[in-house]
Amino acid sequence: MNSSSSAVAIAAVPPKTRTHPKYWFLRSEHVALWTSIVYFAAMSASVPSYASAGHGLSLFSALLPLLILAAGQTLVLIAGGIDLSVTAIVGLTSVVGAAAMNEQNGWFSHSSWATPIAIGLMLLTGVGAGMLNGFVVTRLKIPATLATLSTMLLLGTLASAISHSKAIIDLPASFTAPMNDIVVTGTITILMITLLHFALGRTLYGRWLYACGQNASASALAGVPVASVQRRAYAASGYCAAVAAIFYTASSGRGMADHGHELMLDILVAVLIGGASLRGGKGKLTWTLSAVVFVILLNDTLKSLGIAGPFLMIIKGALVGVAAVLDAVRNRS
Repeated sequence: MNSSSSAVAIAAVPPKTRTHPKYWFLRSEHVALWTSIVYFAAMSASVPSYASAGHGLSLFSALLPLLILAAGQTLVLIAGGIDLSVTAIVGLTSVVGAAAMNEQNGWFSHSSWATPIAIGLMLLTGVGAGMLNGFVVTRLKIPATLATLSTMLLLGTLASAISHSKAIIDLPASFTAPMNDIVVTGTITILMITLLHFALGRTLYGRWLYACGQNASASALAGVPVASVQRRAYAASGYCAAVAAIFYTASSGRGMADHGHELMLDILVAVLIGGASLRGGKGKLTWTLSAVVFVILLNDTLKSLGIAGPFLMIIKGALVGVAAVLDAVRNRS
């Protein structure tokens, strides 16, 4: 790597936003963290059972797959892209895995290796879908929004075709039992987030990722393999979607094409409020974690109030708007 490439790699570290005294709270990337702390304290004071161990365990269980999805989306946003197909990848990997290990007529139902084979197929499907996104964006030069919207429709249709638009049940206990164990899923999530956090902050690839999002043209001139960096970000997002699909499939006991179809707004709210930018080159997984905590707390409150259907979508759509405004305010800093 030449000296100019090294300069770009060293310079492309996670930026520290300088906040103006006015509206400093909105400009801060830690707004989600402080909001979550205040929100949790207020709810715990008004509802005694809110801070109970049982309720906390339930919130933690709901947090894990959403955090993994948001982490994958954070990588793509840092690289200067966006992945709108992530929920379709969740649905596709869910039905692929369930169709492979279904105990009645699964593809590998008569094999003692059905569960590990199915998990492997799910991970390969997720990575393959992510690589497809990366190919369409980097090689065909189609804008990321349009490209991933197209693959979302393609993958969603494929998932419905495989499952015949029905839930695939009768999954083996060798799959559902360990993947419903909070210790197992929590350990997997912590290891994944730790690895991704290390990759972003401590490796050359992480610096290249920020450089591509900040200025792809200048990075390419400096010798950074922009297309390769972006393709790997999409592949990582697909892998994260597959892991989340494993969690959702095990917890529900069935593979469904619409697993996760309602999560796109939650993911966007989490990554944008957490400090990632639609303009690219900005974001940290620690910021994303605090924002995911806020989204989980909010979802729990809305559920307890019985808010669902169109009213729920209106509220979440408004939150996406608020997150976009926060992004614009931060970029003026």
